[in-house]
Amino acid sequence: MIRINRATFQIASKARHVDHSSSTTIASSRDWCCRGCQTAAIIPAATPKKKNWMLMRNSLFVLLSLVMAAGAASAEEASVDLAGIGGRTCAYWLSSRDHRQEGTVWIYGFWSGLNYVAASSQQDQSKASDATMIATVEAACKGKPSRILATAAWSAYIDSSGK
Repeated sequence: MIRINRATFQIASKARHVDHSSSTTIASSRDWCCRGCQTAAIIPAATPKKKNWMLMRNSLFVLLSLVMAAGAASAEEASVDLAGIGGRTCAYWLSSRDHRQEGTVWIYGFWSGLNYVAASSQQDQSKASDATMIATVEAACKGKPSRILATAAWSAYIDSSGK
């Protein structure tokens, strides 16, 4: 058997079966080592770059699944470094028109980021409109004004994604 790196091909001898999961195989009809090889004469190789991306994607999926499974209650207990108004309380966000505008922009970015993570890990994204997004976060905030805005936005996102 001749084994050459991923950019080239592997040629199978009659005496040995070829491991098709990690390399590309090209063989003439007389060189097939088994019936399975006969049906699939050329099998694409998984490149290291593709393997790394698949590993990263699967890791993100598992991470997001664990975070979503933990629910919004554990998000309140977690220590997260937040930038902007997302680290302030809901009461602060609702206290003035300027704070409300700043918080609304922050929520749009936060929500979009959560959708980006969901898309990259092949999970369902929230399809909430801008108005629905803000209304859900506002309802969560009015229920508990001492809550951190990011936690309220996270809870609202989880609730809207589950629908």
